[in-house]
Amino acid sequence: MGEPWNVDKPLRKDEERRAAQVEIDAIVALSLGVTADELCMIYRTQFPVMRRYDQEDRFDANGRKVPKEIVKADAKLKDGAELSVADRTWAHPQSGVEYVYEYPFRQLDREAYAGGVQEV
Repeated sequence: MGEPWNVDKPLRKDEERRAAQVEIDAIVALSLGVTADELCMIYRTQFPVMRRYDQEDRFDANGRKVPKEIVKADAKLKDGAELSVADRTWAHPQSGVEYVYEYPFRQLDREAYAGGVQEV
């Protein structure tokens, strides 16, 4: 959880939007009397598809969601090797705008994040 959100602060990055969704889930769960541990158990047992997406999704240093092709290519590397800039460049299919995804790639841990939301 970063700085407090308000209506004047847009959530422009994919990672920020995902974190906000998880935080909203946790706040709603707490308001319904569901503990953080119970919410994590619900994630694990009732939402296997969402869990798989969470395990596959990666965000770059700029908070952008990394395309699956780049994640797969990065996963094939061994011994801490990194993809070249050309291999980390992706062109948007409709606009043709190119994006270079920056290391480190990270995964959002939904359970750790949801467990960090405290009752106010």
